[in-house]
Amino acid sequence: MRLFHDIAASHLGEKSTSYIEHPEVASRILETYPHARFLVLLREPVARALSNYRFSVENGIEELPLDNALTPEAEDRLYDPQLFSVSPFAYLKRGRYIEYLQPWLKEVSSEQLFVVIFEELVSRGETFEEVCSFLGVKASGQRKPARVVNASIEPMPAVSNQLRSRLEKYFAPVNARLELLLGRRLLTWR
Repeated sequence: MRLFHDIAASHLGEKSTSYIEHPEVASRILETYPHARFLVLLREPVARALSNYRFSVENGIEELPLDNALTPEAEDRLYDPQLFSVSPFAYLKRGRYIEYLQPWLKEVSSEQLFVVIFEELVSRGETFEEVCSFLGVKASGQRKPARVVNASIEPMPAVSNQLRSRLEKYFAPVNARLELLLGRRLLTWR
């Protein structure tokens, strides 16, 4: 969790990757900040799962081989809630975005929640400008990220065609539901 304050614009913001996994968080935030705006950044779920696995291996959290770890059964493993606010093994579940967004949309108006596709944010300057506009902040003039940040040291694991195909099939139905919710095709995920 990182807190930042833009004094010039008098905006306060916070970043968390786990809030969306707890629907009650939205109403709690809105009790204190009724005009809060929520930016949800979604990464293509297969790439997100692989990156999450790599992070877990790099940080000594994951011991299972890739093919075994990226299964629904492996997600039910026990973890220490004193160390992690959410399961570090929810590689697949965490990419089922529709299941997290639907409860949030019951609490947060569509005017206060903006869903951004990660691949569009890093490739299209217009997306960054849309994010700034939604947040009510001035764009810096830089429309694309200048450099990669928070990059993993661990190399991306080799992914077999069989595993990639299995993951794509796993996410296809929930991605289709997400497209309906967002009212647009997710072409950068194909």
